[in-house]
Amino acid sequence: MSDYSVIDQGSLVAPAEAWLKDAGDVPAGMAPEGFRPIGIGGPFIAANGPIYMRQAGNETDFGLRVQEKNCNIMRIAHGGWLATLADMILPLSARLAHDGPDTFLLTVSLSLDFLGPAPLGCWIEGRGEVLRRTKRLVFVQGNLTVDGAAIVRASGIFRIGPLMDPAADGRPAKSATGNADQDATGGNPP
Repeated sequence: MSDYSVIDQGSLVAPAEAWLKDAGDVPAGMAPEGFRPIGIGGPFIAANGPIYMRQAGNETDFGLRVQEKNCNIMRIAHGGWLATLADMILPLSARLAHDGPDTFLLTVSLSLDFLGPAPLGCWIEGRGEVLRRTKRLVFVQGNLTVDGAAIVRASGIFRIGPLMDPAADGRPAKSATGNADQDATGGNPP
């Protein structure tokens, strides 16, 4: 079964525009010009964000403002939260870079190097780059930066999971066979 048979061809366009909320949803001073909030990922991304996105040509940047809820007692972004941020930005970047059907990407491995602090109130930008894509895995690397200086270097391996439903807030699509994992992997679960 082809991945394209689960969701009609019309819904398989690059999801970027569908992910974006109205720019009017950005509170003053929350994001630099050109960044718009994304509206996918459900309550987990909402609780850890909001995450913003900016596209210019083939380049996609994600960003967010460090808030009190993201900080440790030293008023800098908590390392665990930065790891969570990388674990959101790398697969989102990989999903946008793929020309085929939009699929959920499940984390297999995530490696991080912490290079610098992200103080309360600073703007963090992140971008991922797909190194390789196989039938079942995507290898992605990226950086999180503050004022152009790298604060986190990240590398991840993600398993290609179920097809996404663009109309369902970034959740996996209902499966044609009743098994979304089987549909996404062509009947060959990992």
